[in-house]
Amino acid sequence: MQLTRSQAGSFAAAGSLGVLLLAGALARGQTNPAASPPASAANTLPTEVSLAIRHGPFLQAPSESGITISWATTRKCVSRVEYRPESSGRWLTNIPAHHGLVDADVTRHNVSLTGLQPGTRYVYRVVSREIAEFKPYKVTYGETVASPEHHFTTLDARKRVTAFVVVNDRHEEVAPLTA
Repeated sequence: MQLTRSQAGSFAAAGSLGVLLLAGALARGQTNPAASPPASAANTLPTEVSLAIRHGPFLQAPSESGITISWATTRKCVSRVEYRPESSGRWLTNIPAHHGLVDADVTRHNVSLTGLQPGTRYVYRVVSREIAEFKPYKVTYGETVASPEHHFTTLDARKRVTAFVVVNDRHEEVAPLTA
């Protein structure tokens, strides 16, 4: 499938959301992902989407003592990362919070792990629990979904060489990369 320059440009201008929309359109085989759904589809009720991890988990901002783990779910959830040094059997948990409030009722999840040891291999998994109903003083939970276990190694300044991949959306501003 090929997109016209204007279609590709409209997705690039939308940033990360555009990339996710484009990926979804390509997966569905849509030739014009920017077009609205057919009239028959527009009049139907959406089918119930089961709770799942839609994208990720993927790693961001690696350092000697920390890393951020990000993922997206199909429904609003409260989430956490369970992790441990590979050499340990004891799991640790990090639940993201800002200003004293747990990050909840969201579909995009970002959890920063800090206080890690340099050059250490860690095992982690992400866990998201659906929020079925979110009312003052009462939260009703639904299903829970968890990723398989994954691994990462924190950076180590003592090592001569470190390798990793960087994926970045610079749109059409490539001059800083060239410099």
